[in-house]
Amino acid sequence: MMENYPQPCVDLVLSEEFHIVVLFMQPKSKTWPLVRQYCKKADLFYEQSGYTAACFREFSPRMQYVFAIGDITREWKTALYFIRGRRVENLYILPWLHCYHKAMSCNDYRAYCHTIYSENKPIHHDMHIHICLADEGKIKNAPEIEIAPRRYLIPCRMIRFFPEQYAGHPSTLQDLFQAETVATGYGGCPFLHPEDFTVLA
Repeated sequence: MMENYPQPCVDLVLSEEFHIVVLFMQPKSKTWPLVRQYCKKADLFYEQSGYTAACFREFSPRMQYVFAIGDITREWKTALYFIRGRRVENLYILPWLHCYHKAMSCNDYRAYCHTIYSENKPIHHDMHIHICLADEGKIKNAPEIEIAPRRYLIPCRMIRFFPEQYAGHPSTLQDLFQAETVATGYGGCPFLHPEDFTVLA
């Protein structure tokens, strides 16, 4: 499919500089002039012989125009969407897109995206070692010791990740969380950094 596009368009799609690239091949729609104006708001706008590319960087304040373009062109056969060089059928099939849009409205995206998860609080009975016969009642009434539950920084509010369920797994919790971002489809979000997963206490 990409062989029909000029090499500069292919280079833009594959460039690590841009997170989202929207390509248009000789669009005929009556709304194209409006879409073209939105495209010109991108971080990089390219046109050549009827081919147009609108390119947006990862944390671009111009990302709002991606939503405007997507709203109008979601049914267009002449529009192609790429996320980090990977083709997607429609921007709105991305589960993280609306969440990402909300996070961009915050002063600090971490205030919206990051959450703290605490394990269920375990209660353990005191352990006794008895060499001689002891009063059985004292053992049964041993004091309970509360152990503070572990707390974790989860860098995505949308992912339900329960670290205690992976006890004994050969992978690290950080790698397990990263795998969960892939499984849920949230791995493409520009604000999601699996390396931010942290055991707090």
